[in-house]
Amino acid sequence: MQLVVEPSYLASIIAGAIASVSGIYLLNLWRTQEKRLPTDLPLFFGISFTIIGINVIMMAFMNIGVIPDTMPVFRFRTLFLVSGSVLPLFVAIFHIWFPRYKRYFKRVFALIVAYWALSALLGSTEEIIMLLLVPPMIFVIFAVVVTFIITWKTGRLREVRSELIVFSGILISIGQVGKITLAAVGMVFVADILTAVGIILGAIGLANPWYRRKGKKQTESIQSYMS
Repeated sequence: MQLVVEPSYLASIIAGAIASVSGIYLLNLWRTQEKRLPTDLPLFFGISFTIIGINVIMMAFMNIGVIPDTMPVFRFRTLFLVSGSVLPLFVAIFHIWFPRYKRYFKRVFALIVAYWALSALLGSTEEIIMLLLVPPMIFVIFAVVVTFIITWKTGRLREVRSELIVFSGILISIGQVGKITLAAVGMVFVADILTAVGIILGAIGLANPWYRRKGKKQTESIQSYMS
């Protein structure tokens, strides 16, 4: 059987690959730092961006017909790919805003993971699962954008380019939310390209090649960023 790959699907695959490469770049940036901390922003965003890219590629393969578009596949994507791109951002937000309650983090994250897993496994249809999981996805993206708007306006987080991360969050939000509308007119690839561009901006903002660390450590914890 010969598969014909339409240009739109090819564009989605390229966009997903770019997103994954950007995420891997951030992970490598974190790995090569002299002092690596589990609360570093490049680690959280690197994981999230890499998995978003994999999810975009997988969806393109589903559209092409390489991967079947079935309920088990949807549950798999929801459990491992969507959760893998969203939950690291939940962790980052909690570390930024609630460092005083760190002792409760494991319980909170356990509840979030349980809610996510039960929704993905027990939801009877794709629509019900999306209805249950889209609100926390919107919340975490909104929280990320608000957080970096604050650091952008106050100048409290000069190690990163907060304005680029804000634009990144907006483009990714438009790309992800707009998929439903664009799918109806056969232009899902536009949403994937917007997502990829957003991720590239986010990676550049987090790497911040303009920032000169004169004798400073190349990484700090998120708590120290916001203190």
